[in-house]
Amino acid sequence: MKTIVKFAAAAALMLVSTSAMAQYTPEAGTITTEVQFNPFGNNYNQFRIDGLKVRYFFSEKSALRVNLGFNIGGDNNTAKTSYNDKFDNDVTNYTISNREIETTRSDASFKIAAGYEHHIVNNGRLNIYIGGELGYRGQFYSAEREDKFSQENYALTTAAAFNTINETKRTYTEKTEWTDGDDLGNASNHSFFAQAFTGMDFYIYKGLYVGTELGIRFSATSYVNPTNKTTHNENQDNITRYTGTVPAGLTAVTVNTKTDWTFTSEDGRTIGKTVVNNPAATPVVTETETKTAAAATDNTRTTARLNVYIEPAIRLGWKF
Repeated sequence: MKTIVKFAAAAALMLVSTSAMAQYTPEAGTITTEVQFNPFGNNYNQFRIDGLKVRYFFSEKSALRVNLGFNIGGDNNTAKTSYNDKFDNDVTNYTISNREIETTRSDASFKIAAGYEHHIVNNGRLNIYIGGELGYRGQFYSAEREDKFSQENYALTTAAAFNTINETKRTYTEKTEWTDGDDLGNASNHSFFAQAFTGMDFYIYKGLYVGTELGIRFSATSYVNPTNKTTHNENQDNITRYTGTVPAGLTAVTVNTKTDWTFTSEDGRTIGKTVVNNPAATPVVTETETKTAAAATDNTRTTARLNVYIEPAIRLGWKF
């Protein structure tokens, strides 16, 4: 009798253990969701979410999956420089200049893929699978740079009984916008890929699991031709004036020069004009057009590559 009781107890214990293990195993109708983390990120100094994955098991061994990935980033950098050689005891010649360059970059990526998994080991906490996937990935870049500059030159010369003072005041703003690319040479692109993979999931607690994946990917990438447009607006005043006993005929005069032009890389053309207002000249106002052309560049290209990939170090998922 005692033997029968012990046997029954052992059998019950085995059933309980089997049931406890079975709760980790995906069954037909199971849906799992994952968030893929990369603790290293780009250049191993950023943290980012690499994607979201949903799997549907239509049997214990077979699953369909959809994988979404996205990333939005950018940076802003401002560089300032200044120069001033004007001293309290020296007011005859000096230069004061200030320059500020602000650069803003934006980048974004989007990925969508659909695939199939066959689970060759689906027992207890460990789940090993193989499969294939087709997908699309797009990367998009843009940038903007604004260059602001101002400078003042002062020069005083003495001749006999009078002084001549020459001042030049120059300011300009130059703005460049990149489309489908940035100033670092990145270009927007579209990529289609196919990959074969093997992976594993380890269930930590009930429906919670972590995993990783290794595969071979073939991709074809088409790069968009990046373009940029630069607009330049400049104003310069050349001021000449006199102090002391000024000879007859010498009068103060200010010559104002405005220069505006636009360059577009898509057609390689620079178009603009320069307007000079000089009261001492005839005619007082002159206008000169600027039209130059250079070879436009087209960096549209398509590349294909085969590479081995390893998914982010951590895949955190939940079964429900």
